[in-house]
Amino acid sequence: MSNKEKRYGSHRLAILTIPLPAERPAIAALQAERKYKAWDAIEEAAELGLLRPRTRHALLSPTFRCSIDCGGCPDRVSLHLTDPPEQQISLEQWRDIVDKSIDLGVEYLLLLGGTIDSHPATPFLMRYIVDRPGSVDIGWYTDGIMLQQWRSGEPTRLYQQLIDEGGLLELTTHISADYLVKEGVRLDGELLDPSISWDTQYGDSRYYKSAFGERLARRLVEARAKRIVLNTAVAAQNLDQVIPIYNYVSELQEYASRIGSPTTVLHTFSPWVWRPHLARGDDPRNFDLNSRLSLTHRQGLEMISRYFLTDTYDRMRIGRPRVAGNSSGFIAGFPEFAVTQDVPFTCGSGELAVEPNGTVRIDPIFVSARMLAVARCPYGYRDRDTDHPPFARFHDPLFGEPFPNLIQATRRNTDQS
Repeated sequence: MSNKEKRYGSHRLAILTIPLPAERPAIAALQAERKYKAWDAIEEAAELGLLRPRTRHALLSPTFRCSIDCGGCPDRVSLHLTDPPEQQISLEQWRDIVDKSIDLGVEYLLLLGGTIDSHPATPFLMRYIVDRPGSVDIGWYTDGIMLQQWRSGEPTRLYQQLIDEGGLLELTTHISADYLVKEGVRLDGELLDPSISWDTQYGDSRYYKSAFGERLARRLVEARAKRIVLNTAVAAQNLDQVIPIYNYVSELQEYASRIGSPTTVLHTFSPWVWRPHLARGDDPRNFDLNSRLSLTHRQGLEMISRYFLTDTYDRMRIGRPRVAGNSSGFIAGFPEFAVTQDVPFTCGSGELAVEPNGTVRIDPIFVSARMLAVARCPYGYRDRDTDHPPFARFHDPLFGEPFPNLIQATRRNTDQS
């Protein structure tokens, strides 16, 4: 047994799986038609008139490799069980991809994996984009596990390295927070009670990750980081955690103000996504039916939606900074979308996504724009689409005008009003 298996869990796969979506065969047929490399998918979309005039977001993945084993991860079988080799491009090729993405109109570049904290491309890309003139902005995604000692909660050498070499404090850090873990919201002592391990706590890996993420968020506030965004993936098991996490983010925002830190603190959330992954052909054993949100959870979902909308509009009315980073349309549409994950195809591509081998997808899940027209649920944070917002029909007239998604913000627009 490897160290990874000893530390990170049992590789338990779902016995009761979510039914396959009806669109899976059509997408499989499109996948079989051709293989895409480099910018092939983008060029095809432009030729077919499916590339929108301006694609504002791009996801860059230096690696899909991951040392942890999270329930619901669509790549658990391929990454954690079969352990395939992974082709990776050079730092110079990553620089060229950044340049071309910005030429296409990308304003926000998000680095994510897998686990990218110790990957050599991470500080390189951070620094290259941070130092680039103009309004382009950058964020990255971390669970914070590699950046903090679990016994003491103190930062690791890697944390300081990313600050020194990558300019970590100058960009947006996106952090997983699926459970509110009391040890994680402090700045002293162990990150978790010693009796809690990867498999023994309700929530398993997502509980474990949340502790590290919530501690990292507080640490970054004290370090005067530019911006942090805590994100909650909402599943059946943690439905009762969403509002408490939102309230914690509110407290963290007030803490930043109290100590004079300039850090912008936001909360985003999304339903645990299964439909597009299963549609593209992922293994059903990664998707446990017990995690799926259903009509039985509608009351709880509506409570979350109403709470976020009410608090956000109250804040906007009296001039307090927003906490909710998502748009009002997305939040109001959350009850329906969380259950069905059915979002109409709007216009053109969603957001670019670059694989470790340099292949540029038209969407984080689907390679070809033709697949988006077939899929019932294009991936990405669909409320980021400012040109054709698919959640516009969910705007609640009781609260007046809709508010935008602050993840759209660039260096020229980072306020929370």
